[in-house]
Amino acid sequence: MYISIENLFFIILSILGGTALIFVIIFLSKAIKFLQNLNNVIEKNEKNLERTISNLPEATENIVTITDNFKDVSEVVTTVTAEVIETKDNVSEYLRIVKDIVAIVKDVFIK
Repeated sequence: MYISIENLFFIILSILGGTALIFVIIFLSKAIKFLQNLNNVIEKNEKNLERTISNLPEATENIVTITDNFKDVSEVVTTVTAEVIETKDNVSEYLRIVKDIVAIVKDVFIK
């Protein structure tokens, strides 16, 4: 009894198809278990989720307010930094002037 190439090809395809079907069944079984667990978690935390979702608009308004406050603070910090730099320059200029005056006075009294 001989097996034709066509029959051998169909047998191999049948085995591969059966194996693929088993893998699909295993995957679907695990996917269903995962979705059931996810559903259980959502059901257990339903009140917390509803509370969180209802508080989201207020939280976003607070975030916008905080962001505006940060912008205001950063503007003030920038202004103060500029003033500090200007004051430092003025102080260093005054110190140079005082140093020059002291040098002149020193030269006058040393001679």
